[in-house]
This record gives sequence, structure tokens and C-alpha cells, in this order.
Amino acid sequence: MGLLATGGKLIIGDISFETAQAQDKCRADCGDDGWDDEEFYMVWDDFAKSLQGVCQAQYRQISHCGGILEVW
Repeated sequence: MGLLATGGKLIIGDISFETAQAQDKCRADCGDDGWDDEEFYMVWDDFAKSLQGVCQAQYRQISHCGGILEVW
């Protein structure tokens, strides 16, 4: 039995980045006072590899530092 109902989706909105380069740019733009090195920030290009063969997913960047992840 799956964890989602048939046709269901898990939708996560959080601080995240499409690429490592986008994350690095945001880190540089924030400076030392605006970036939390103890926080984990998802990078879609890396995360998508771990989902291959497990489920379907898509990512949409909605701001310079935020995105929506949909998993089904």
C-alpha cells in the first residue's frame, strides 16, 4: 500500500534552488549575515537523481531562493 492515495501528490514549498550555481549566487548575494550554514537547502539537480525509479517529481523555482517540489 502506498502512502499517497491514487492520484495524490505531495507538494513542498521551501527555500530551495534548481542548481548548485543558483544556490552559490544566492549565498554570495546574502553575505555572511544572511546565510545560515547550519540549514539544509535542497538543490533540485542533485535531489532529482535520488528520486529516479522511485517516484515522479517536478520542481519549479518561484523566486530567487524558493521553489515548489511536487512528488507523485
